[in-house]
Amino acid sequence: MTKRPPTLTTLIFSSWLIAGVVGAADPQDGLVAYFGFEAASAAGLQNQAPGATGFHAVRVGGGAFDSGANPSGPGFSGNAAFNPGNAASDRSALLAGNALNLVDTRNDAITVPVGSADLGGNFTIAVWHALAPSGGSVARPFVFEGTDNHNVSWGISGGDNYTAYVTQSASLPFGVLERGPWHHVAHVFTSDGTTTTLTLFVNGQPAGSRAGASAAMVFSGIHFGKHRGGDHARNWDGMLDDLAIWNRALTAEEIEEIHLKGRHGFALTESPADAGQALVILQSADPSTGTVQGGGLHPLGTTISITSTANPGSAVTDWTGGFVSQPVAFDWVVTGDIRATANFGPDLADDDGDGLTNYEEILIHGTDPNHPDTDGDGIPDGVEVHTTRTNPLHDDSAWIAVVGAALFAESAGTIELATPEVRPTHDGSRLALTFRAGGPDGEPKPIALDAGNTTVSPANDGLDLEIRPPANLPAHFLPRAQRR
Repeated sequence: MTKRPPTLTTLIFSSWLIAGVVGAADPQDGLVAYFGFEAASAAGLQNQAPGATGFHAVRVGGGAFDSGANPSGPGFSGNAAFNPGNAASDRSALLAGNALNLVDTRNDAITVPVGSADLGGNFTIAVWHALAPSGGSVARPFVFEGTDNHNVSWGISGGDNYTAYVTQSASLPFGVLERGPWHHVAHVFTSDGTTTTLTLFVNGQPAGSRAGASAAMVFSGIHFGKHRGGDHARNWDGMLDDLAIWNRALTAEEIEEIHLKGRHGFALTESPADAGQALVILQSADPSTGTVQGGGLHPLGTTISITSTANPGSAVTDWTGGFVSQPVAFDWVVTGDIRATANFGPDLADDDGDGLTNYEEILIHGTDPNHPDTDGDGIPDGVEVHTTRTNPLHDDSAWIAVVGAALFAESAGTIELATPEVRPTHDGSRLALTFRAGGPDGEPKPIALDAGNTTVSPANDGLDLEIRPPANLPAHFLPRAQRR
């Protein structure tokens, strides 16, 4: 991959990175094998990792790549009318510089002789890939797989759906990636000695994880552009670029940095600062609660807009990293690489004054934070949740009418069932149930428990009171009061 003149200024947005500050780890640390595929033939398969003296790639099966009018192999400079002999296949959209072009019908693929013994328990495999939109004859093309098993693997399992593996018994399905465009994939493996966990990143973003037994994570090398088998039934038909293998687990921040640089024409071994560019890498501490905007690769000296946006029910609390003490949204003059995290928490405001926070309304009860009585039955949402224990999403207006009529005709309408009490009457001849009600004077109102439409029966340590509604209503109003 060769650096392209930095003419793109489109913002690349990210919402999930490990928190960081200026001066993060160098993605070249621990780089065991790297291939930019700029040169043709064998020179393009030489390991370009800093200080590398081995682990050079070789063409699978030996021999040479096609060097005719429709060439394959490293050093490919693109061709919109590329035709390997079976159909035209547009391969003009290079990521940057030259690439490795592979043709499935020619059994094109390369092997990087780096195995589990060389990498240890923690390692990372990353590569850019572009599957030709037409011309391929393989139903399940693979980007890479172990030479002798699929303990490490990334390819199509059917219907353009990609699947990753960690050990041969633990798969991690991803989904569909569009044919034609470039996509970046990174497999990050971490081991505690017993269990190896694969964390998958696609186009800079985390895409799930899966674990397998560390003892099973053994492979002697990695094929790129084919699966573990000796035939070409699952060969890649398209291009690969910026292939890299590390003997450590990269952070999410490092992977997003590589992704951003690649999208703007920079190899992972290049510094955007040399071209007057800087990385602004942003993180949402929890993408389910909020997002961030404004991150990406920007020209030095430009002013950019940084925004943290909370999802409904959440609120921005603060920034950490390079933007400590900054407000929710602000302008920033780019002077160098910077990394920051936006943190979010519950929205504790009560916009409609109903006694429930916006967080409770949206994320717990599903009520309207801008309407104090979501179901319109006359009982505020907070009262239904905390006092009457009724459903704030169910219209209880019919019950309110029944109970109001049964309790006190002059106060029919909204009531608040606040701590009902059962007490003997003054002469001790009977019990009476009282409610604090929304009547004209707000005073407790008695109900005769021997009234025709009420039934009282013992229940555990209390009494069940049933006030029977009209026959056309489907249920009973059934408060409970302690026996006195």
